[in-house]
Amino acid sequence: MVHGFSIVNNRYTITMKQEKNGKDIHNTANVGSPSVLCRHVVQFPHPGTEYSLRGDEGKKGWNYGDHHRKFMQASGHYVEDGHLVRRQELMFWGEWEPQSRYKLINDNGSPRYLHLPYLDLDAPKAVGGKVRQNTDPYVFADAFYYRCCKQMRSSHPTQLAALDKGSLILFGSHVDKGFALDTVFVVDESRQYRDVLTPEELDGFVPDGYAEMVSIGYGEYTDPSKGSACGGCATVIPTAEPRIFRCYRGATFENRVGGMYSFVPCRLANDNPHGFERPVITHADFDFISDNLSQSYKLKGDVSMGEAYAIWTKVRDICHKDGFIDGVRFYFTENRKH
Repeated sequence: MVHGFSIVNNRYTITMKQEKNGKDIHNTANVGSPSVLCRHVVQFPHPGTEYSLRGDEGKKGWNYGDHHRKFMQASGHYVEDGHLVRRQELMFWGEWEPQSRYKLINDNGSPRYLHLPYLDLDAPKAVGGKVRQNTDPYVFADAFYYRCCKQMRSSHPTQLAALDKGSLILFGSHVDKGFALDTVFVVDESRQYRDVLTPEELDGFVPDGYAEMVSIGYGEYTDPSKGSACGGCATVIPTAEPRIFRCYRGATFENRVGGMYSFVPCRLANDNPHGFERPVITHADFDFISDNLSQSYKLKGDVSMGEAYAIWTKVRDICHKDGFIDGVRFYFTENRKH
């Protein structure tokens, strides 16, 4: 069991208390060194394909496998002419690993299905040795949150575990024409936590129920022989040496960072019965963007707040030129029978 948690000489130290032959044994393990926080612009690719579903309509249960994107409709707020417009039906691409109702909107082409997200926490926490898949980034709250994906590589923290305020994360997917955006995340505050063992370390920093919705703390259900519980994100398996992650809260329209706020490119639902593709940025738009990046991530490192703002503004202008608006908060249907 974990007996102590401290930072000594810029190293994370976990003290493990175990019992052997009736005696307590204390072991100390270093589990990663926190880099100095740096402001970066990040190209963050994640899987972009839709789920393969059956029929013209139905229910998609909680995902226990690899990540996919969903084309969704939900009530939300968006920004128009510098003002917040509340509670409109919006359509957008994103990640939502809990349940949804879906219907076919295109026989051919993309998107094929429209999802209406809802949440039923009675879903099993694990199936076949795999835990409920996490939603990361998470945009269905008072702010956007990003908490683990790609923050570990071979049990060592990556640069994504040490992003400073004003960092810009461009979440999207590789497509033939470049990089298809689904979420523009501006880092505001952050908090470190030990994944799997102590989700309560995020109490007061994240919304109530967040840990269960995004599957923090479910490592004890994971069968290591099944591979990663997070399909390309940080592997969540029980370990004697807990790993340190950083949960980021995104800047909001009301509380901007350097003039920036997090947003999802979206459109009004009534105007788009057959959906739409995501906006695309390319190397021709930004020299740090790779048109072929489908895994890992890429950084434009150590940028000033002014440089981050200039890139954010250009990204937003590209989205607006393609007919998108800035979705800044979304709502799901909670704990209802569908």
